[in-house]
Amino acid sequence: MNMRKVLAAAAFAGAMALAQTADARDNVRIVGSSTVYPFTVAVINEMEKSKGLDIDIKSTGTGGGFLLFCTGGGDTWPDLTGASRPMKDYEKKRCERNGAGAITEIKIGYDGIVVANAANGPAVAFTREDLFKALAARTADGHRLVVNRSAKWSDVNPKLPDAEIAVIGPPASSGTRDAFEGFVMRVGCAKAINLDDIDAEEHEELCSTIRKEPHYVEGGEDDEVIVQQLAKARSKFGVFGFSFAVNNPERVKANSIDGVMPSVATIKNGSYPLARPLFLYVKNERLKALPALRQFLAAYVSDAAIGPGGYLAKRGLVPLSDEMRAETAAKIKALPGS
Repeated sequence: MNMRKVLAAAAFAGAMALAQTADARDNVRIVGSSTVYPFTVAVINEMEKSKGLDIDIKSTGTGGGFLLFCTGGGDTWPDLTGASRPMKDYEKKRCERNGAGAITEIKIGYDGIVVANAANGPAVAFTREDLFKALAARTADGHRLVVNRSAKWSDVNPKLPDAEIAVIGPPASSGTRDAFEGFVMRVGCAKAINLDDIDAEEHEELCSTIRKEPHYVEGGEDDEVIVQQLAKARSKFGVFGFSFAVNNPERVKANSIDGVMPSVATIKNGSYPLARPLFLYVKNERLKALPALRQFLAAYVSDAAIGPGGYLAKRGLVPLSDEMRAETAAKIKALPGS
C-alpha cells in the first residue's frame, strides 16, 4: 500500500521546491487554500480506508496555489489547487501563457469568513464599518488622507471593547485575506467615508490597505495556528474560515457581523455578509495521466463527502444545493479520460 504524504507547510518557497524536483510521476500533487486544505485531507483519509494513495498536499494559500498551478503543465507542476475565491483573469492568462492547458473549476461548497476570539472572551457585535475603521491603514480627514491613529476598539465605536485593536489574520497571498478586503474593507470603507471627497486614484489603496503590527498581525497560511494563538490571548481577535470555528468550539467563538451570526443556515442562504464559495481547479490533461486524480475528484464531490450529511459537512463545509451537487458530479463525469 502506498503511503500518503500530507505536507502541512505554508511556506511558498517550500512548495516551489516541491514542484521543481518533479520527474515523471504517478502521484497526485495538490496545493492551495488553507481553508480548503482540511477538507481535502479528510477526503484523502477517507479514500485511504479502502485503497492506497500517493498524494502530496501543501497548504500554500489560494494565491500561492494559483501561482504554482499556473506556472506550467505536465509532471513538474501541481495537478490540482484548492481556492477560497474564483481564479482571477490575470491568473487564467498566466495558466494559458505557461501551457497549463484546459482547466476545470469545481465548486465544492460554501464557507464564511469569521472574526473570532477566545471562547472565554467577550461576545462582540461588529459591523463592517467598525472593522474598516479599526484596520484601515489610513482614513479620511475631509479631503485629506491621514494615518489611522485608532488604538482601541472603543476609539472606533464606544460599544466595542475598551481593549487594544489586535487582530491576527491571513497574509496577502491568502484567498481569505483577499475576500476579507472585498467583503469587509471595501464595504466598510464606503460606509465610513464619503469617497466623493477622495481622489479616485486613491480609492483602492484607501479601502483595501490594512494596518500592520501590532494592530494586524499576519498569522501565516495555517488557520490552525491562528486558532491556537487566540485560545491563549483573550483580548485578541482572528480572521479565518468558519470551519475552524466549528471544529474548535472549546477554544474559539465567532462574532456577529452586521447583526448576523455565521452558521450553516446563514452562510447557505447568503444572509451572513462574509459567506463565500470554495473551489477546486484541476488540469484536464492530468486526468488522463493520473487515474487516481479522477478517483479522488469523484470521491470529493460524492454525497458521502459534500452532501448535507456528509463527512465534510460535519467538518464545517456548508453544502451546495441538491441541484448544484448533481451538476458538479455530472461535470466530473464529463471530464476528459472518463
